[in-house]
Amino acid sequence: MKLFNSKKSDNVIIVGCGRFGAALASTGYNQNQNVTVIDIYTAAFKNLPESYHGFSIEGDGTDMNTLETAGILCADVLVAATDDDNANLMIAQIAKQHYNVNHVVARIYDDSKKVSCDQIGIEMVCPVLLSISEAQKVIFNTKEEKAV
Repeated sequence: MKLFNSKKSDNVIIVGCGRFGAALASTGYNQNQNVTVIDIYTAAFKNLPESYHGFSIEGDGTDMNTLETAGILCADVLVAATDDDNANLMIAQIAKQHYNVNHVVARIYDDSKKVSCDQIGIEMVCPVLLSISEAQKVIFNTKEEKAV
């Protein structure tokens, strides 16, 4: 049984189904992307809206068999969005270096890990830096450069 589209640009994998991962999955699904969400906890899938009818896989996103079941061989985008920076870096590195996924994004809370992301060739979304940038705009009326 084929779980995913064979056209790379339509396949998005999101590892981590907290509020952030679930919101991205919902947005991608609503934009007609073929979205697969991976989370180690089945209960996390309750974060997905009722309107989401994409795929969900209970499993460890650092496990290559889980990633392959999710369709990483045909994925163009992978987002590592667990609550663990080190796991996100590992997932992103596997996706980028082993599976050659074109667009890899990792949510990283510790902004000092930006160097690691740059070395691996992945994009980093850092809630701390984004919050600082937005707060500076609101408080000081500044237009800071993109923080991430």
